[in-house]
Amino acid sequence: MGRLKSLAGIFAALFCVATTPVRAVDAAAWREIDWPFLRDAWPNGRAFSCKAADCGVDVSLAARVKVGFCDCGKGVSDDEEVDRVSDVDLVNRNFEPLANGDPVKISGIYGRKRLYVTKEPRPRRVMVFAGGRNCNAFVAMALSTSAMPPETIDAVEAMLDTPAFMRWVVETEGGG
Repeated sequence: MGRLKSLAGIFAALFCVATTPVRAVDAAAWREIDWPFLRDAWPNGRAFSCKAADCGVDVSLAARVKVGFCDCGKGVSDDEEVDRVSDVDLVNRNFEPLANGDPVKISGIYGRKRLYVTKEPRPRRVMVFAGGRNCNAFVAMALSTSAMPPETIDAVEAMLDTPAFMRWVVETEGGG
């Protein structure tokens, strides 16, 4: 009987751990900031920051729509296209991908996400989210001087999927 109670306790503990939801980050944790990059050929987008207490590490987020700058047939469907449409070069022209990208759906747009690291003088981790719709590219970058744990990536994705952010993307694309 004692063994049965022990097993029941183990299963209960496993069940509680497995069903405990990941803490969602409230959109209010993100503070809008000025666009952090110099002007280039594309209009500025929106930028935000989130503190480590809410997002796992201090992270900033910069996102914009590049109207007419996406493969109309495929969208952003491979890492080469992520490399082409991303804005990592605005952070530092000396960068490299750390891994192959993964499929993602952000703000209602299918695409890919890929992690990069910039080189000296100030190394940063940059997670790029890139997608395409109606021949437009949607590009977002999460930037941190620290490695980004899964909860940070989850917080960024949750921010990008808020109704207000999705509305902004549609309006910027010219659909709203």
